[in-house]
Amino acid sequence: MLIALAGCHSTRDDDVAARAAAISGAMLRNHARLLHTDVAMGVCRRPQWAALREVRREEAAFVAAVESTLSGPAADHVAIAREDVDYAVRTGDMGCWTNVEPGFPAQHLEGVFSDVETLRAELRQPMTPPQHLRGVDRFSEPRGPAFRALVRAVLDSVRWQCPRYDMQPFFAVAKPAVARFQARMERSPLAAQFAIAKADIDLLELTTFYNCLAPSQSIPAAELRADLRTLSARIARAERIAGGGPAGS
Repeated sequence: MLIALAGCHSTRDDDVAARAAAISGAMLRNHARLLHTDVAMGVCRRPQWAALREVRREEAAFVAAVESTLSGPAADHVAIAREDVDYAVRTGDMGCWTNVEPGFPAQHLEGVFSDVETLRAELRQPMTPPQHLRGVDRFSEPRGPAFRALVRAVLDSVRWQCPRYDMQPFFAVAKPAVARFQARMERSPLAAQFAIAKADIDLLELTTFYNCLAPSQSIPAAELRADLRTLSARIARAERIAGGGPAGS
């Protein structure tokens, strides 16, 4: 009996350590994703683009130099974050700066340097060493980033986030569908990729706090149908990618 209990505790400890390493990797990706988003994001008004162009070249060169010194799991996590941002740029899912005033290029450069220092601090003293990404198939873009983006969107859709309406009618259908999707993806060839995206949402859940009243008005029927269609389409597209289909199918 003592041996069995020891084995049970060992398994539980291993699970806790694996989850901590996954969250640590997600934190590193999050810092890197914020950094690359700042570098990649342009200004909304084209006449103001030139003022930022030279600064962005300097920023990109500086970030590339910093990343060239990375190796092992850290380099893998940062590379994945960079791929995610590149994919957002390619698909038009990237915002733009509206608050461009005289002196903004210098402020932008200062912000990027601050992002780099935050990333360096995480690399120097992570709460837990980030996980080794064993089994991750770094297949050709855009399939990897597209799959992770879809998984994050699917998992994020069933988080409670101060909605305008009572979302219980949506959750009653969506949560079982997402649970079935997760079970299928965890047995798929892209299980490791799925785990990366899930850890990103797990980190968001751990670090985001909402302070708002639950809405009393139920979600309108038309909006409920539209949200469920969107969720179903994302699940279907992610599963096509996991099955070897193109990212844009």
